[in-house]
Formats: sequence, C-alpha cells, structure tokens
Amino acid sequence: MILLGSPFFYLSLVVAAILILLVKIKGPVPFLKTFSINLLTLLVLFSFFDTVAIKFSTKDDFRISHYYYHHGLKALVSEETRWGSNYDNPYVLNTNSLGFIDFEPREVSLKKNGKRFVLMGDSFIEGVGYPYEETLAGIVTRELAKKGIEVLNPSVISYSPKLYYLKMKYYIDQGLELDELFLFIDISDIIDEVYYDYFNPAEITVLSKKLRPLDNLFSHNSYVYREIKLKYFEQINPKGFEYWGGEEKFYGMKSHWIFSNEAYQFYGREGIELAKMHVNEIWKLCNKNGIKLHIIVYPWHENLTNNTGNRHRDLWLDFSKKRSLSFLHMFNVFRDIPRNEIGKYFIEKDIHWSKDGHRLAADFMLDFFDGYLDN
Repeated sequence: MILLGSPFFYLSLVVAAILILLVKIKGPVPFLKTFSINLLTLLVLFSFFDTVAIKFSTKDDFRISHYYYHHGLKALVSEETRWGSNYDNPYVLNTNSLGFIDFEPREVSLKKNGKRFVLMGDSFIEGVGYPYEETLAGIVTRELAKKGIEVLNPSVISYSPKLYYLKMKYYIDQGLELDELFLFIDISDIIDEVYYDYFNPAEITVLSKKLRPLDNLFSHNSYVYREIKLKYFEQINPKGFEYWGGEEKFYGMKSHWIFSNEAYQFYGREGIELAKMHVNEIWKLCNKNGIKLHIIVYPWHENLTNNTGNRHRDLWLDFSKKRSLSFLHMFNVFRDIPRNEIGKYFIEKDIHWSKDGHRLAADFMLDFFDGYLDN
C-alpha cells in the first residue's frame, strides 16, 4: 500500500494541517512556508520509499506476524510464491477473508451453513510447493464439498500444538463455528514447541482492539515501523536460532528426537510435554464447544528409508487412547511404497510431500471419510 501504509504519510498530513492553521492565524510567513513545504516534500518522499522498501526486504509478505497466535497469512491475497527445493515451480497462494488457505480470495463467514470441518496443521497441510487443488487439503475440500461439507484450512508453515491451540481459540472466540477438527501433528512439532515456548499472546483490551487495525496497517506496509517494532517491542526468544547453533542446525535436527537419545534429552522430552499439554488444551477447547477432535500423524521420508521407528506415531496413539479420541496414521500406507519409489512422493531434497505424496495422503483421508460419513 504505497504511501498510505506509512506513518510518515499521516505525519505529513498533520504538518500540512498545522501549516494551513498558522497561515489562517498569522498570515503568510515566507520562512515558515518554505520550511513547511520542504518538510512536507521530505515526509511524502520518505513515505514512498518506506512503503516500497518493505516490498523488497520481505520475501512472501503475505506471511505476517500475529499478536495472539504468533504468525499467519494476510486475508484475501492471491500471490505467486515459490518453495525451497521446488523453487523452479512457482504457484499461487490464495487466502479467504479469514486468512485461511483457499482456492481463491473469497468471503467466508464465521458462521457455518451446514456441516463444517477444519483441517489444522503446519506446512504439510498448508501445502507448500503446490497449487491448493493439488494438495491434500485442497483435494479433500473439493471431494467433501460434493457431500455438502465445507472444509476450512487455517494451517500455516512452522505451526506446532501451541499455535494450533492459540489460533483455534482465537477464531472460536471470534465466533468461528465448526463441527469437527482434524489435527495433523507433524514430527517437527516437538522441537517447534520448545522454540515457541517463550511466546505469550498479547492481552486483548478495548484500546488494543481499537489500535490493532492501525498497527496491522503499519506493520505490513512500513519498513521503518516494522523494524522498530521487531527490534524494540517484540518478545525476545531465548531459544532462537543461536540457541540451537544456527538456523541450519535447527532445521537439521527437527526429526532427531524420534531416533537419537541425545536429541531426545536435548529437546525431545521437553517438547513432548509441551506438545501434549497444548493438544490437551485443544481437546478441552473442542469439548467445551461441541467439536469432535481427530488426531492424524504421518511419516517423513527418513521414517521410510532409515527405519527410524514409530516414536511419533506411538506418542499420539497413546495420547488419543487415553482420551478416547479418533486417531489416524499414514505410516502403513507410506510404508507400502516400494523402497525405490519412495522418492517420488516427496519433493527432492525436502521433507514435504510432492504432488504424488499429496494425492496418496488425500486418498487415505478420503477412504476414511467414505466409511466415517456413512456410519
């Protein structure tokens, strides 16, 4: 939003108003007129460069921070983006009025009109690397629509149980209605729970609600405002990338808790307790609001090729049994793939599903729905 997204533009309007007022009171003052015109010119130019600079300094500026659930997506966007190892294949990411992934920008009511399911997960369920119609969530959404069921997808990269809970609580408190929540818990969620442990959602006061639109406007459109906010006003993460030995090491050890005792002691034990606590909060939130909760887990590529065990699956199977929750896992369906064909179900040099992987996972879910909805 050129000019209008910078606080300096509004400062220039204040300066212009003061100049007009002074002229009316004291009449034309040459020095004041020259000074004010120069100041106004500088402020307008600064506003222009401030709002342009953020476009060049931010990759995927549709990804935004959020005061209550840490980060999410801008509402009503349709932007071309790229993903990691699949960088040569750009795709368009669309969001609806709630800021949820969708086929196209559209208005979505908080109130449901018929049966509504929500699929919540991280980058796997956001569907990074592919158009929505080629992802698990997109395929399931289209198929369930034929049965009169609306599906919403608030998933975003790098979510974990804490953020799943905060985001669901935020929207349910806003009035979001749904019948069933399908929670896809990723292997990386355990380390991410430790990473996000520092984060506390901001209190929602009458004043903060009134100022929030202005804060969002400047945060998303003003380079200077965003940098000052990040440096001086954002919560400091004591377990940021430096704690893990750098960003590359952090991402490299995300799955290690499932097979390495050293990683399990370093972060796995703590992450598991945090994850269980937050999924338990989701369970209680669902019970309170009459929402049926399902838990789904799936393997990574290395589970299939390196025989790294079932710690992730068994953790959430046990959790679900103790609460009589619906539990689904995709370990068997992926392990049925011949070893020499596993690679085609994942993006090359990446943990995420390829188009074939999404299709396989979607078919698994659709098989479940065929039996589940008929009962």
